[in-house]
Amino acid sequence: MQIQVIEPLALFALQTNQTYDDRSYSWKGLVMTEATIVPGDDGPYHVSGDFVLIDGAGNKLELTDSETWLCRCGQSTDKPFCTGSHRDCDFTNTVRG
Repeated sequence: MQIQVIEPLALFALQTNQTYDDRSYSWKGLVMTEATIVPGDDGPYHVSGDFVLIDGAGNKLELTDSETWLCRCGQSTDKPFCTGSHRDCDFTNTVRG
């Protein structure tokens, strides 16, 4: 399975109220919780469950729902979130295990 790194984001399924150490790109003292990340065929990552989304500066992004779609094509005007731009830029990628 190919894993793609989303920069400058660090996406983790973690409990909140912890400290992010951006020098080592690691989380300290966190307990993993249940989240599901599914790369869509020729589309975004669908993230659902209990997760925290952190930007490159270590700031927690506020989400209003327990699911979101993250851009994989790089063309979104609202990064890291998907705006459907993959449909217009001929993005193709099908991930299989």
